[in-house]
Amino acid sequence: MKVCPKCHAINDDDANFCKICGYRFPEEKTIRLPPPESTIKVKEIKTTLEEPITQPPTTQTPTTFTPPNVSPPSLPQPTSQIKSVQQSNVIRKKVIQKERRVIRTVTIIAIVVTVLLLTPLALNGVTIHYIPKGVTPLTTQDLDSILGGSWITTNISTTETASYVYTHILHTKDNPSISAYYQYFGYNVYDLVEVYLQFPNETLAKQFYLNYTKGVITASINTYPATVFKSSTAIAVATQFGNYFIYVEVYSVNGSPIPYTTTQIIQLIKNMEVI
Repeated sequence: MKVCPKCHAINDDDANFCKICGYRFPEEKTIRLPPPESTIKVKEIKTTLEEPITQPPTTQTPTTFTPPNVSPPSLPQPTSQIKSVQQSNVIRKKVIQKERRVIRTVTIIAIVVTVLLLTPLALNGVTIHYIPKGVTPLTTQDLDSILGGSWITTNISTTETASYVYTHILHTKDNPSISAYYQYFGYNVYDLVEVYLQFPNETLAKQFYLNYTKGVITASINTYPATVFKSSTAIAVATQFGNYFIYVEVYSVNGSPIPYTTTQIIQLIKNMEVI
C-alpha cells in the first residue's frame, strides 16, 4: 500500500496517482546488481529517484585565533598628580640631606668632646694643655657654695714679694724674685689660705712646682698636674697652671678633724683658673 504524502489516503501498491487528490506518486526504479562470482544472490535495492543521495558534511578543523601581543596603552597621569609626586621627591631629598648634615655635625661634636675628655694627651712625651688666660682670686661666695657655711676674709688680700709666702705658707727655701698673691679665710675653727705665683714663663712655673712637690703627681686639674697633701687636720693641693703656681690649703686651728674633701679643694682651684 501507498500512503499519499499530500492527503494521506491509502492507495494500492501499483497506483501511480492518488485516488483522492490525484497526487502523482514518483516512479520507482528497480536496480539489479550483477551477481558476484561466489553466486551469492543480492537483494534488490530500491532507490527513490526524487530522494537525493546526501553526502556527509565535511568537518573542518576550526581555526584558532591568536590575538596579537599588543600592550594596552598606558593611561596618562593627571598633571596635578605628577607635580605632587615631583614635589614629594624634592622634599624627601631635602630631608635626607638635612639628616646627613645633622649626623656629620653630631659626629664632629662627639669627636671634639672625646678629645677634650681624654686630654691631656701624651703624644711622644708632649702633653696638650688648656691655654690659661689667668687666675682669679677666690671669694667667700665660692667657699660658701663649695665648702658650706659662712666664710669670711680674715685679712686684706696681699700682693708682695714671695719671701713671706715661702716662709710662712709654703715653708720652702725657694725665693725667686717674683710677686705673690695670698688671702686668708675663716669659718668656725677652720682657716683656708689661697696662694698663686705668676712666673715669667711656663717652664719656670713647672720647675718650681716639681721642686716643691718632689715630682710627686697625684691628680690633674684642667689637664695640668696636681699634688694632694692630706692629714687628719689639713688638706692642701698644689698645681701648676701655665705660668702660674697655685696652692690652696684648709686646716683646723684647734686640731679637730677636717670635714672637707680633696674634691672640694680641687673644685675651688678650678674656680680660680680661667681657661
